[in-house]
Amino acid sequence: MIPLLPLLLWALAEGLGPAAPRALAALLAAQIGFQTAPRLGRTNPWEIPELSRTYAWLQSRPEPGALSSALPVRDGWYARRPCLALPDSETAAGLAGTLKAARARFILRQDGLDLGLSQGGSAPLQRILETTHRHLGDEKYFREVFVDPAENTRIYELR
Repeated sequence: MIPLLPLLLWALAEGLGPAAPRALAALLAAQIGFQTAPRLGRTNPWEIPELSRTYAWLQSRPEPGALSSALPVRDGWYARRPCLALPDSETAAGLAGTLKAARARFILRQDGLDLGLSQGGSAPLQRILETTHRHLGDEKYFREVFVDPAENTRIYELR
């Protein structure tokens, strides 16, 4: 019915003649009222970001340096840090070298990240992400500095 709504409103306006502006204004007011009234006085579920505690921790760090994550636009915005995408690397040393060259200091890992991939674990992007997560476990190059089990996040720092 939604695609037909403009046609139905046009037919209503034609049928009502001179009373159409008042009737359509009443319909618009009713729509706004029905959609707004239930939300008045409630907190907006999108008011607080999904990873609010993780972002708060990143914001509290005075150290300079960029952040690297799988979702750099979202994470950089909320963490208020320059952010770059996680680079693809075959080795932990290569990953650390690439991040150091980009002046990244922190790496955000979010487990259970839904990327909307239809192929699931066999998608190339998912394999790259899993490889990168394995590299982050190499204590020679990375140090875990923050963990939030409720948000499924970990933050690593380059050594």
